[in-house]
Amino acid sequence: MIRTQHAQLDLFEALLPPELLTLNEELTHIVKLLQDDRFMEPFMKRFRSKMGRPTIPMQTFLRMMYLKFRYQLGFESLVKEVGDSLMWRRFCQIPLTKKGAVPHPTTLSKHAQVFGDELIRELNHLLVQKANEEKLIRARKLRVDTTVVETDIHYPTDASLLQDGVRVITRIAKAMKESSTELTSQIKDRSRTIRNKVFSISKVLKRLTQEAISEVRQITGEILDVTQDVVRSGWTLLQETTEKAKSLPSKVINRLLPLPQCSPILWQLVAAIRKPVFHQ
Repeated sequence: MIRTQHAQLDLFEALLPPELLTLNEELTHIVKLLQDDRFMEPFMKRFRSKMGRPTIPMQTFLRMMYLKFRYQLGFESLVKEVGDSLMWRRFCQIPLTKKGAVPHPTTLSKHAQVFGDELIRELNHLLVQKANEEKLIRARKLRVDTTVVETDIHYPTDASLLQDGVRVITRIAKAMKESSTELTSQIKDRSRTIRNKVFSISKVLKRLTQEAISEVRQITGEILDVTQDVVRSGWTLLQETTEKAKSLPSKVINRLLPLPQCSPILWQLVAAIRKPVFHQ
């Protein structure tokens, strides 16, 4: 049987000085938000209202969960802190008498498992809806905090590194050509050719034979030749851009800036791969 709150207030609270029971500004604001009956609807849908053992008051559970996540507390620490604080007990609607004991950590944990993430998403939706109705937020943008772990985009093989370099140079050249009609140097897009050859290497290596190794060397040599052609075309475009720099828009020059950096690196990579593989 579900209970939303305690049946009556604790008369013992009337004997205490008001300053001991006054909520701070943050908790006062939270109380005003949670007084809306809509926040009890998700709980009512998940429990029988008149049958079974009575639950802990859902208002108490909801407010204790707020304190738990607000102050990053475990269930045992949460119960201890609420039990020791008059302000937190009042916020959670827990009477000061023995009859209004703080819920046991195990009880809170079981309730949290029963409700699960689905109820939390539903409560968050209701909270955003209420805040939007009261014009506390403008529901046009969403900010998401996340954690980023540094890692390679993919495992860096020789062929894939060459593929990445060709893709970068081709992208720079294409952007420059679209920004200015004065540039006449052409760089043929060989990205698809290299992508197909890299895919061929992955299929050939599955055979694990000496013939497969020889075939991989041949395909790698073809990728190296294509990469060298692209780098040479990039240098030609760089030279033309340098000669026409005075008449070109600044945005074209800005898009060129990565080219002098990546072209020499890609050329060195070609030499580093060709020497051990082909002894050249």
